[in-house]
Amino acid sequence: MRRWIFAGAGDVHPKDSIRIVRSMIILRSGRLHTASPGSGLINEVPLKSSFDTKISMPLWFWNLTGRLQWLINIKRQAEGRRQTAERAKEFVELISKDDMDAAVVTHGFYMHTLLRVMKKAGFKTEESSVKFKNGEYVIAENRFPGL
Repeated sequence: MRRWIFAGAGDVHPKDSIRIVRSMIILRSGRLHTASPGSGLINEVPLKSSFDTKISMPLWFWNLTGRLQWLINIKRQAEGRRQTAERAKEFVELISKDDMDAAVVTHGFYMHTLLRVMKKAGFKTEESSVKFKNGEYVIAENRFPGL
């Protein structure tokens, strides 16, 4: 049976992500899957300011308005919801080629999209939280092993 473990990286430094993956592999006896260097398949969803202004606005405002623009695919954002889903689908196809367990470390916002794409592809996932914390994980299993 193929099993993927998704861990929330939150504000973890990239060097720490390697340590997290190694720990998860040791704990779960899984296999490390990496996308091609520079492919960006599991990068967090990029976030830009929703508009230009010289007025200082709180961070929650920029996060909220930027994510709303992402949701409705506004071109101001570097990537829209459709592009994020396509990127997640490409990654799911990549990891589905092997019939082995894997550990995947990514940020929480992207993780929601990735888990949704996996469910559409026939994977069973356990319940996941709305806001992932560092080190929190979700297990996804292939419902149809060998396919």
